[in-house]
Amino acid sequence: MEVIVERDKKRLEELEGIIEKNLKSFYEVGKSLLEIQRDKLYLHKNGGEYQTFKAYCRGTWDMGRSNAYELITASKVIDDVSGAPDTPICQTRPLFQLKDNPEQQRIAWARAVETAPGGRVTAAHVAKVVFTASKDIRRGRSSF
Repeated sequence: MEVIVERDKKRLEELEGIIEKNLKSFYEVGKSLLEIQRDKLYLHKNGGEYQTFKAYCRGTWDMGRSNAYELITASKVIDDVSGAPDTPICQTRPLFQLKDNPEQQRIAWARAVETAPGGRVTAAHVAKVVFTASKDIRRGRSSF
């Protein structure tokens, strides 16, 4: 029985390593998609087969426009708040609603890091910080 438990623990560590590595790779994908979109590099794919970024994403990556823009937005948020490309996408998603104000993103992120229960920043905690601050702003009190 102990051999099975050790084998399972080892396999869990391997799988968690794979998850961690791939959760972080979204940053590089988002940055790459941003450059392709911004510089219209998709026009050079297959002799100009794709005339829009949306068509390029669908045809090349089988990815919808909204998925591509979510990755782009997440990479921008990471650059705006921490510059740490190892931040998982799920932690950045709550900050998307502040995408037009990088300063508010930085403040909300700093507050989420400061107040994280047990020092562990989770998407739920970031969402709570952003929600509370947004509610205060609507009431005329600036949390930021």
